[in-house]
Amino acid sequence: MPVPPGWEWIEDAEHWDAPEGLRRPVSSVDINLAIRMLSRGTLGNDFNILAGQFISESELFNIWVGATKGTNLDPRELGRHLTEMNQRTRRVYEAWRNLDEGTEGTWEDRLMALKATIQAVIAEMKAERTGR
Repeated sequence: MPVPPGWEWIEDAEHWDAPEGLRRPVSSVDINLAIRMLSRGTLGNDFNILAGQFISESELFNIWVGATKGTNLDPRELGRHLTEMNQRTRRVYEAWRNLDEGTEGTWEDRLMALKATIQAVIAEMKAERTGR
C-alpha cells in the first residue's frame, strides 16, 4: 500500500504482527497478553501484581502517545514511539512463550526471565513517557 509523501520511512520501521490469539478479547494486544498470563493462575501474587503494572504502564504510555496527536511532534518521532512499544510487547510475548516452550534452564529460571523482561519493559515505557 502506498504511503503519503514524506512517510516513506514507515516502510523501513520494524514491526511485529501480534499472533491472532492476542487480538481478542479486547483490541489491546498488551491487555490480551496480560489476560493470557493472568489466566495461567499459577504464577503467584507477585506475578499478578507485575502483570497489572504492565497493563497500567501500557495504558499510561498509550494516553501519553495519544496526547501528542495534534502537537508539533514529528510523525517520525511518533512512529518511533509506537514501533518501540510494539517491540516491547513482542519481547514480553516471547518471554511468555519461552516459559512453557523453552528448553534453556529450568521452568523457574524462565519465570524469572519473564518477570525481568516485564520489569524492564515497564521501566522503559515509564522512562520514555516521563523523560526520566
